[in-house]
Amino acid sequence: MKTKVLFGLLVTAVVLIGFTSCKENYNTMEVINGVSLETFRKTPFRAAIKADEKAKSLTTVEYNFVSRDTIKKTVGVWGEGTEYSYSSQLFTYLQGDLGSQNVGQYYTLFPVGEGKEEVIKFENNNFLTEDGYVCNQNFSTIAAIGSVDEDFANSDWTIDTIVYWTQEREDTIGYDTIKHIEPKPEKHWVIDTILPHMGIVKDTLCPKYIVKGSFSFSRNEAFKNTGNANYQRWSYAKDTTKVVVLDSIKIEGDMTWSLKSMASAKKFTILTDFSGEIKYLDFSDFSVTRDKETQEVTNKTATFNEFPLTWVKY
Repeated sequence: MKTKVLFGLLVTAVVLIGFTSCKENYNTMEVINGVSLETFRKTPFRAAIKADEKAKSLTTVEYNFVSRDTIKKTVGVWGEGTEYSYSSQLFTYLQGDLGSQNVGQYYTLFPVGEGKEEVIKFENNNFLTEDGYVCNQNFSTIAAIGSVDEDFANSDWTIDTIVYWTQEREDTIGYDTIKHIEPKPEKHWVIDTILPHMGIVKDTLCPKYIVKGSFSFSRNEAFKNTGNANYQRWSYAKDTTKVVVLDSIKIEGDMTWSLKSMASAKKFTILTDFSGEIKYLDFSDFSVTRDKETQEVTNKTATFNEFPLTWVKY
């Protein structure tokens, strides 16, 4: 009798342990799926951009949450000789299995209306598509490319900037100093004013950079991208006794151009082709100001490398 009772207790214990273990595993997966789903929905945009330098074109694939349960996928194409165009498809989605070694998780996208189902992998907060796109940009690439197409194309810019070497010094006396140095490309006078100030002041020493030039970017009715650049930059050593040119850069001539990449709506790289000589121009801080009533463009700003550009308004 004791043996039968003991055997019954053991069976009950095993069943309870098994049930508890399954329940813990179920709860763990429920938590994992819940966290994955909230993270999946958290970032409104996931997008990827691919450039074809030979074709001078750019393709973007963008996923955008229009609601918690609906995703809009948009594919856009911009390029030389091609009108900027894009098309969209709405999807609902269903959470699927974890990836290999529990890295990432699969989601199936179901088209709203006509279309084809897709499976994407959600990994490191990125969307990995079946056709090889790594959607790791978290802004609207469609809108950003459209801004360049509309507002940066067909614009002219000038640049005329001097950046000085400075040093911090302690001074309590107000005085003016005039320094005459002759860095190429021109003679240069530095009027250096030290104001009375208890503590540290900045003393202007000599030019660090002298930057001059212009850029022109055109995109005509046939969507041909042409332009011109006449840009020079000289950099100087930090020396108050003599002129020491460290290096100089010159970009000059007629060109064709195309978008190479975009890091945000304000920051992008343009590929330029000067009769077979390829150069990459980095622009940042791109912004457009419009009149609130007429929507007419009143100002544009941009920076080339670290130097501010001035928009030429016609």
